[in-house]
Order: sequence, then C-alpha cells, then structure tokens
Amino acid sequence: MTVRTIKYTIMHIAASALAAATLFSLSACGRKYDLPESTEDELRAVYVMGEHEVPYEQFRYFFLNYTDEYEDVEFDKLKEMTRGALLRIYATLDLAAEHGIDYKSGEVRKKVEKTLEDSIENDFGGVDNFVSGLGTAHMNASVYRFILSEFECDGRLFDKLCEEGVIKTDDDAVIDAISDGEFCCAKQVLIMNDPGDDPEENRKLAENVLMQAQLGVDFDTLIAENGEDMDMITKPKGYVFPRGQLIEEFENAAFDLEIGELSDVVESPIGYHIILRCELDPSYVEENFDELAEAYRASKYYELVSKRVSELTVTETDYLKSLSAADIK
Repeated sequence: MTVRTIKYTIMHIAASALAAATLFSLSACGRKYDLPESTEDELRAVYVMGEHEVPYEQFRYFFLNYTDEYEDVEFDKLKEMTRGALLRIYATLDLAAEHGIDYKSGEVRKKVEKTLEDSIENDFGGVDNFVSGLGTAHMNASVYRFILSEFECDGRLFDKLCEEGVIKTDDDAVIDAISDGEFCCAKQVLIMNDPGDDPEENRKLAENVLMQAQLGVDFDTLIAENGEDMDMITKPKGYVFPRGQLIEEFENAAFDLEIGELSDVVESPIGYHIILRCELDPSYVEENFDELAEAYRASKYYELVSKRVSELTVTETDYLKSLSAADIK
C-alpha cells in the first residue's frame, strides 16, 4: 500500500480518500426516481460548522467508512477523523460561496442530477442495484447528492482561483517554489498495520529497521527487504511533493528533516514510517515538471482551504455527545 496521494490532504479524507474511493464506485439518484427520503434522525445536527448545520447522515457515512478501513482505532480518534473530513468539506463550500459558487444553486444541482440519473441507468442498471450500493457504502441518496455537489463546487473553485490568479499557474511560480524549498524529496520504509497484525510487533520491526539505517545499512536495501510501499519500487528516487499531497504524518516528518537526515519511527493511521530526506535531483524536476506543476497548484489550493478550515468555528451538538460507537450504524 502506498502513501496515498489525494487532492487536498492525506488521510483527512475530506472530500477525498474515503469519499473518492466510495463516491465514484457509486452514484446517487436523479429526482425522477422514487427513493427513500432521509429520516428525522438522519437529519439531526451533529455539528455546527461556521453557519452550516451538519446532519448525522453525513457524519455516519465518514465514521463508518473510517471504521471499516482502520481496525482497532478508538472511538474518539474515529470521531476526530470524521470531524476533520467534514470540516474540510464545509470549509471548501464556505470558500466556494465567497467566490460566487453555491452548492445549492440550480446550476450545480442540474449537473449533479444529470450525473446521478446517467449513472443509475448506465452504471447500475436500475434503482434496486443503486440502492443496494448505497447501503454497502453506509450512504443514502441525500448524502451522495451532497458529496457530489461538493465535488462539483471543489472543481469549479479550483478552476476559478487559477483563472483569477489567486493560484499562480505559470512555470516561473513553480520554479520559484522549488528553489524556495516548497518541495521535498523523501524515501521511506513503510511497515503497515494490516488487518490481523500486532501493531506492537510492527513497531518493534520498524525500530529495528531504524537502528540498521542508523548503523549505516543502505537505505534502498532496507526498503527492498522490509518496505511495504510498492511505490518505492517505481519511484527509486523517492517521492517529490509540496505540502498537502501525502499522508500528514509522513509529510510533516519529511519536511522537518534536513537533506540526508533520518526520521525516528513515525506513526500514521496506516502503520510506521522510517523516512530519509533526499536531495532533489534537477534532472527529475526537468523530466517531471508538468506533474510537479500540477502538484504545486494543488498545494496552493490546499493552503487556501486549510486556512478556511482554521477560521471556521465548530460546535458539537448534545445529540452527537450522546452517541456511542454502537449507536452509529
């Protein structure tokens, strides 16, 4: 399993990892279809984020998908991850509204409904298969419409910020960012906490790998013998990335290192990382400039959304405080 690249962030699947993974394997309904409406309980507010009331049905979708993906994660941590995903979505919608893009507008809704209708008819072959797919994804039609609306606004916002020059798109901006140290190059030995693994045993293995690296064992050899990140095979020079592109714990640790420096054992939701920061090869930059330019623009967008995340007030409702893990199903 790789250090997964997502549009905004890394594990804050915010409108992202879980959303993207499930979202595009499904599709919601067009208004011409008679599907169950959300219940009163599904619509009860669990958070107030800025001026937005967040319904339980949206919380449930992310919470249960995180529960499926990460075994043995404590309830409070799952809540924290879910809160982060929802906050990033609502921060995006808040910023989009500031730039004249409303997820409830007729233009966005029309696009969403057309997408949903086409998918029910062409991808699922009917409403029954579609409804079954929603249940598998811990989702209902309302949540799917919402997520798809956010995704549409997200793309429109990104394009508009580029068109308006808020996000620089010229080559010089990318070159300056590389020169100013806004990109990092790093390799890793990843020890994953797969289902059924003993995390403590994996940590001991990671600590042993780190000790070998500190004693001078070739890092590429350690990757080959112990690493579970298959991208390290296809990326022998390492990952090259700006902020906001990879798993948060990996990314933060890598940027904190000096070139040639090793990290300690870094824990993330997927396992343990031993990271070596590498020098950025000019030939790699030249050969992969278009890809780096795209990553740069996504990073700048991530910064703007993250700023809005930090600005939104968040209040947890008494209803959410009353729920236990067993209640969320």
